[in-house]
Amino acid sequence: MADKIAVLLGGTSAERDVSLNSGAAVLAGLREGGIDAHPVDPQEVDVAQLKAMGFQKVFIALHGRGGEDGTLQGMA
Repeated sequence: MADKIAVLLGGTSAERDVSLNSGAAVLAGLREGGIDAHPVDPQEVDVAQLKAMGFQKVFIALHGRGGEDGTLQGMA
């Protein structure tokens, strides 16, 4: 069975709009490649619950605070 991938996009930083666009591009590319990828916006979903939601891997497409400062990476 293929891994279920969460693409983190949006978020709460000032760069939210850029992240939404980046995440949409990543999501489209992964899906075109046959990857089981799903958009997840940390503004709406508690990322601490990703494993419980069945995700095996995460692609971080967040910009600014939270996505580029090691905060999310530190949760692993």
